[in-house]
Amino acid sequence: MEFPRKWIIAALNMSNIFEVHKKPNGGHYLSGGEGEFLQDILTKLGIDFEIAFPKDMEFGRELTPGNWTGIIGMVNRGEADIGISGLGIFEDRFRAVDFSFPYTTDGITFVMIKQTSKWEALEFIRFFDLWTWFSILGSLLFMTTALFMITRHAEWFDNILLDLFRAILKQPLNLQKNHLKTKFITCSWLILTSMLAYFYWTGLQAFLTKPAGVKTVETFHELSEAVDKGALRAFVPKSTFALPFVMNSPEESIRLIGRKIAENNWYLTTRELMTHPLQSKDAATIASRNLLKFMFQVGEFKSRILISKHETYFASTGMALRKDFCCTAELRKVISRLISAGIFTKCFKTSSFKNWLATSKPFEDIEEDNMLAIEDFSDVFLMFSVGLFLALLVFLAEILVYHLKQKRTKRN
Repeated sequence: MEFPRKWIIAALNMSNIFEVHKKPNGGHYLSGGEGEFLQDILTKLGIDFEIAFPKDMEFGRELTPGNWTGIIGMVNRGEADIGISGLGIFEDRFRAVDFSFPYTTDGITFVMIKQTSKWEALEFIRFFDLWTWFSILGSLLFMTTALFMITRHAEWFDNILLDLFRAILKQPLNLQKNHLKTKFITCSWLILTSMLAYFYWTGLQAFLTKPAGVKTVETFHELSEAVDKGALRAFVPKSTFALPFVMNSPEESIRLIGRKIAENNWYLTTRELMTHPLQSKDAATIASRNLLKFMFQVGEFKSRILISKHETYFASTGMALRKDFCCTAELRKVISRLISAGIFTKCFKTSSFKNWLATSKPFEDIEEDNMLAIEDFSDVFLMFSVGLFLALLVFLAEILVYHLKQKRTKRN
């Protein structure tokens, strides 16, 4: 069969996914994951091409019945013969265009920076909850009062309190009054403080070995709860099939995310999606899994960025074809053979690696510092300085009390 000499191809110009370059002789060649794949198809069929980019830079949305934006709109109106850019094959799009043999499957998921926490000034008290600390304080005051009453005021109340507190820190007791009643109660206190010290030290060792970071949101349900509480924001590209899924999902938790997105206008343009999909550390981006894997499932991004395993709304991906396109059968045959040979997978992985090399620097601010700086010890030095200051005050107070006692002794 004789093919037309040139096909008009509608696509989005996206770095390392679909790019058009000029040859020295004036011709053009394609690069990027889908670009190289399409170049192989056109080379196999012996077809020249002309690239047309949609002015609105969208994949394709139906604004009103029969009125489509983006690539789907261009193919539907006959402005292009085929369209490519990871287009999902959906029933509503079939009314406007035909599709080629699907070359991959896709689904909707979300990506975000993994949540981490740093050591804080009062981190050491978090190994026990608030009620446990209150219970310890209550026990300390109760035991002090009990010993003060049992010893019949032979010991000062503050001395007993400090002595019992010293036992919590695994220091010896120095109570002067030592009879059967105090032995029983102090033995009980020593058992309790030994257990408290053991549990606390165990928690401290575990924390020093591996600090317990903030749990990263991993499912759409958890994302919905975080968005509802205001802890996270969720962005969605306005031009992809992720948007109608979020807005009209059968799951209430996902529809809640859609309502929050609409209320706060959390939308991304195609350019923002490709250049800066992660808006901040407290934001998630809902998009195509293949696109997110292309951008982040490589290099050090794997350890710093989470692509949720919760995937839903699956769809096949193919090229959009004009309804009266002449070469549908031949194109489907070539795509099927190239897919079976693993050509698309090879193009995808190669371009993903190139994209990582090109975009790893802008994400350097996301990476956690591994070296300890003076700022990491500022809280420790602050607490140490406060302790020294309090010790100095106590020292001066002891000197003052000593001199006052000496003066009283001389007067007497």
